[in-house]
Amino acid sequence: MWFSLLLPICVLLAVATRRLPALWAAAFLAVSATGYVTGIEPLMYLPAFGLGALLAANYESLRTWAARVAARRGGTAVWIGLTALGPALLVSHWLLRPQLSGLWGDLTLALRVPGAVLVVAVVALWPPLQRPLSARPLVWLGTVSFSLYLVHFPVVVAFGTMFGPGRWWLGALVSVPLSLVLAQLMYLWVELPAQRLATWTGRWASEKAGALRGRGGRQADAAASADLAARAPENDRALAE
Repeated sequence: MWFSLLLPICVLLAVATRRLPALWAAAFLAVSATGYVTGIEPLMYLPAFGLGALLAANYESLRTWAARVAARRGGTAVWIGLTALGPALLVSHWLLRPQLSGLWGDLTLALRVPGAVLVVAVVALWPPLQRPLSARPLVWLGTVSFSLYLVHFPVVVAFGTMFGPGRWWLGALVSVPLSLVLAQLMYLWVELPAQRLATWTGRWASEKAGALRGRGGRQADAAASADLAARAPENDRALAE
């Protein structure tokens, strides 16, 4: 629970650090790598959320940069390379595990963080990749992805334990569709109402803050008018003299 409560800090930090996104991205990656080397889970996982928030906070400037890259000669080759690099980083630990161990093995495991961020960034910033991913089933899967992330683990573990390693395929056959159904229900009954509540709360807070600022401005104007009215006789006497 405390982990989820810390996530807004990543969002606030990302919004506050728009001027130096590359520097802050490097800092998040360094913290994440430190977490994988030391085994401290908050340091492993929180920077990934921070990088995602940083990507969202700088989306417009990144989209402009992406368009410039695509317009250059060889720009398509660059984007194809980035598209392949993300998944390669995600699986690099398992590909290199027979050759590496200890510190280097931990660092290759940490590469899945920039790999995941790169996958999201390429999909968000390169239109040719967005078109095939805009099919309705994939859009729906992205819509319920957070709910699926929350519900799939206990379902998969429960049926994996029930059927055992010898019949893992039967556990997958049951747990995958059940996880999708539960994710849809959780999205409709929990996530979507929470989003609406958050939107309403944000709008209400903005209106209250605007009203307070307006009231403060009106009070300042009234005080200034009263001060001018109080000084008017003194100014008249000064002019008469």
